[in-house]
Amino acid sequence: EGLPDIYVYDIVEDHYGNIWAGTDGGAAICRLADRKVTIQVLDYDQGLPDNIVKKLHVDKTNTVWMGTEDAGVLSFNPATGKTTTLIKEWKYGNLTDFALEGDLVWISSPQSGLVLYDLKTSEAKLYNGNTGFDFMSVNTLLTDVEGNIWIGTKSGVIRTLGDHVEYIDQFDPYANTSVLALTVDKDENLWYSTNEGLFKRRVDESGKVFGEQLL
Repeated sequence: EGLPDIYVYDIVEDHYGNIWAGTDGGAAICRLADRKVTIQVLDYDQGLPDNIVKKLHVDKTNTVWMGTEDAGVLSFNPATGKTTTLIKEWKYGNLTDFALEGDLVWISSPQSGLVLYDLKTSEAKLYNGNTGFDFMSVNTLLTDVEGNIWIGTKSGVIRTLGDHVEYIDQFDPYANTSVLALTVDKDENLWYSTNEGLFKRRVDESGKVFGEQLL
């Protein structure tokens, strides 16, 4: 069907029902009409500075954000067909994940740590191992409904809103703190996965923490 590469890192759906797939050969836009699939490919030929698209996100304006291997984060406007590089002189290494919250873009890299980019000022701020938190081993980033950024690392979970940071490194009675993926439900319970399985962490009104293994 024209898929540029069979190794797919991430999949999202845009506001028009198109399926976007990030691959080693660029971003594939998949459309289904009359049971027939057509695929449009965005790669070097269409202006991408890097063909390896590892993470995808569609915002409220239907702008598609792409996290690449070596060129950082890009934005694509489907209405104009224009691709914009977020940080033109990307010097922070390989990207593992990114998240958007308001005018801030959070980007993780194992070589540099956590990059916080302000869309209003076009300034980047770097958090690395010198801050006391394990920003050098971030696997996953997530924005919840309250605007908190959840950061899953190999040694625990960090929650941050602006400059306020909460570091979660104790998951008693479970020992594995290498978080691979995480989400927060409507009741503010933290769900996360490690090599040992799927877990749920909740805090009651008194501040007492409860952990439960689901799988």
